Amino acid sequence: MTGNRMVHLLLISLANIDADIHSKGSLHAHILLALLPIVSFLHPKMCICSLLSNCLIHECLDFVLNPLKIVASVRIMMSDPVGSSCHCFTPLITYIYIADTPEQSLLACVSPKASPISTATHKEFSDSQLHPL
Repeated sequence: MTGNRMVHLLLISLANIDADIHSKGSLHAHILLALLPIVSFLHPKMCICSLLSNCLIHECLDFVLNPLKIVASVRIMMSDPVGSSCHCFTPLITYIYIADTPEQSLLACVSPKASPISTATHKEFSDSQLHPL
């Protein structure tokens, strides 16, 4: 049905929705913001293909979320359901919490074989040495 094409869904929601409603997908508290492509590159080295795929995801997220980044830095007037106007900021905060570890590493620009909170790599995980943050 999709022509052998795969995508990552980028969903958006509001932070002030009750958690009981927010956690149930059937209640439609999220809307589809974008379809991020999953591509296959033809380069013979897998590390180059992985790097190109990660760069593509970052460029797509930068393009799609650019309006939200602008509004997060400069407040705008928005109306609430009652019709009152107020200054609003739209920070992107929850994506990290619903993403799994490989997606979090991708967003943080950290190798999956490296620590997301220090400079240690997978070869240094068993060291007793404390690595800098």
